Amino acid sequence: MLQPPGPGEQQASDGSWRLGIDAWYLKLYYSVDHVNECHPPPRYPLSFLDRVNSPEKLDAPLDSDLKNDFTKTGVFNREELDETFSAMARLLFETPQTGCYSFHPQLKDALRVFVERWQNPETGCRGQWLLDRHGRVWKMDDIAMTFHVISDLKSQVQHQDMIARRLLQLDNVLGTPHIGYVTRDEWEIQFSDVFDQINAHAAGAPTNVVNPDVLTRAR
Repeated sequence: MLQPPGPGEQQASDGSWRLGIDAWYLKLYYSVDHVNECHPPPRYPLSFLDRVNSPEKLDAPLDSDLKNDFTKTGVFNREELDETFSAMARLLFETPQTGCYSFHPQLKDALRVFVERWQNPETGCRGQWLLDRHGRVWKMDDIAMTFHVISDLKSQVQHQDMIARRLLQLDNVLGTPHIGYVTRDEWEIQFSDVFDQINAHAAGAPTNVVNPDVLTRAR
């Protein structure tokens, strides 16, 4: 009897590497390392990348996630924007092209054009663009997202001096590397939550399920 693919195995349906995830941007995010390494070569075509494989196709999801008419839709696409950009930057700039997938020759330039347009000209930062009920656009300064962009593009971004000044102006921010969450209280909260979820799953009543529809699928 054929066994269903595991969570780390390539999916025949679209060539991505994440079983049980329906959101395309998460499929993209979890597949980056496999595409970049290309070892072993993928068994199935990487068709999940086709939807962004032209300048126009790449702009469409990035622009859609960038602009949030939150007062009308109640939707805030910060995670979608952050993860989609980060994944595409890593695919296009992090390593030499492996040959696993043939990207459009103008895709790198298209992503750079988006990065420049995305930048807040007053601060150099990047973040969501929020539309208020009067149609005005507010360009948010998201420090975490800004530094993700700088890291993913290997510091090849403009106006880093403006970004530094903006950061130093924030009197309610304490800058740390990725250890700011490492405290006894935080670890106790995280691990107790993890154990509670494992016990709930073992008891047949999973909690905090990202895609609850997968629980009803036949195994």
